Amino acid sequence: MNDFLSLIGTLASVAGLIITAITYVKVKNLEARYLFAARAPELVQRLNEQASNLVEYLRDFSRSTEPIRAELLQTVATLKSLERKASEHERASVKQLLKLIQEHDARVSSEESAWKIYSEIRKVEEEVRNAQEDLKWRR
Repeated sequence: MNDFLSLIGTLASVAGLIITAITYVKVKNLEARYLFAARAPELVQRLNEQASNLVEYLRDFSRSTEPIRAELLQTVATLKSLERKASEHERASVKQLLKLIQEHDARVSSEESAWKIYSEIRKVEEEVRNAQEDLKWRR
């Protein structure tokens, strides 16, 4: 009888541990969704402004390499902030864009790669906007 009660106590402890772990994960996911919902609009707006600035610099690429580099550095900071808040799908796109910017900076910067970065910024911006709209339906 004592062994039976001991077994029940052990199983109850394990079940409690599992429930605690599941609750922790769900709370973290909920926290991440609310953080994304709260901060994503501002970050998308920043990306929009940075992309607009970038396209202006790209129109006169030969004289704007330094302003382009500075704008891309600001964009990297925005993207890193977004990466920490985004879901897995958006995070993958952000990582891909960060890698593209890093490759652009590592080699001799070309106008073609800068235009590709601009296009990718717009893609990430739209993906995040779509994710924001999806969140409205999940609540």
